[in-house]
Amino acid sequence: QQQLPALYEAYKKQSEKAVINSYVSMDSQEGFSGVVNRGPEAFVHFLTTFDRALGINVKELVGTHINKEALS
Repeated sequence: QQQLPALYEAYKKQSEKAVINSYVSMDSQEGFSGVVNRGPEAFVHFLTTFDRALGINVKELVGTHINKEALS
């Protein structure tokens, strides 16, 4: 749980290196919106893979942490 901010910062740092010189959309359903939302979708995919690989469900960790704070 304490590592989540560092994990997000590492993700953010790596995604800042991405550069788009041109864009061609061949997806009539997602289009430009799909490209714009790719970052958040990629992070969700990363967290899902993280859960499968290490058995750590970040959503549960955060929910447990929030519930503990609410009860305090």
